[in-house]
Amino acid sequence: MEESRNTTIQERADIFVQKSLKNVFPMLFKLFRLFFTIPMNSASCERSFSCLRRLKTYTRNKIGQERLSSLALLAIERSIEVNISKVIDDFNLSQKRRLNFV
Repeated sequence: MEESRNTTIQERADIFVQKSLKNVFPMLFKLFRLFFTIPMNSASCERSFSCLRRLKTYTRNKIGQERLSSLALLAIERSIEVNISKVIDDFNLSQKRRLNFV
């Protein structure tokens, strides 16, 4: 008699894909897809709301929605690496900013 072993959902999903059982069990396939799209924790959501709470203080309650969204995006995604020299070069090339006084 074959000994049954405990498998994870990931292993079962891999077997499901390897044996092409998508058409045989369509509802099970949908269940696997749903399971793998649900986040395992709410830390990122809580971090986003915490950031918004810091941005919307009493002194900044008149910020427009577009500016608030942009500031929140910058604060939440601060781990993205930015090439400062490229930003400066793009800024310099975008418009002529020096005033002609002569």
